[in-house]
Amino acid sequence: MDKKSLSWIEIDRKAIRNNIRTLTSLAGPKVAVAAAVKANGYGHGLSEMVAILGKTDVPCLALHSTAEAETARAAGWERKIMMVGGIAPEDIDWSPQIIASNPAPGEEVALDSPIALRFDQPMDQDSVEAAWAIEPATDGRPLPEPDPAGAGAPA
Repeated sequence: MDKKSLSWIEIDRKAIRNNIRTLTSLAGPKVAVAAAVKANGYGHGLSEMVAILGKTDVPCLALHSTAEAETARAAGWERKIMMVGGIAPEDIDWSPQIIASNPAPGEEVALDSPIALRFDQPMDQDSVEAAWAIEPATDGRPLPEPDPAGAGAPA
């Protein structure tokens, strides 16, 4: 094999740590430095970079994808992660949000009056009822209302 055609990168851990200290010092105490290690640590290996950066004061990694974030967590990164790439909707656990209620929040209601909640996504009636709580506690339970659109009161 022709040795002239070989190439490699040597990572100097001490230089990386020194560069982080220098950048942090230049940025000042009111600025947080994030280490951009997207694209598999720019080819250096994300897990290797996490091991190096974990021994510095860098508070945040800048990553491209949720897969990279999972790799960083698996490699031991416990600090913040900033996503600089797109996040696929299927990678987000969207919590249901109440978009309408009757009575309105804070409005008093008689004990025997129904309470209707409309969510921004279809809901499973059993899981809604299992998680249902009224404070202070009562012996009531939610009464579902049919929703022809499929998203609304517990279905």
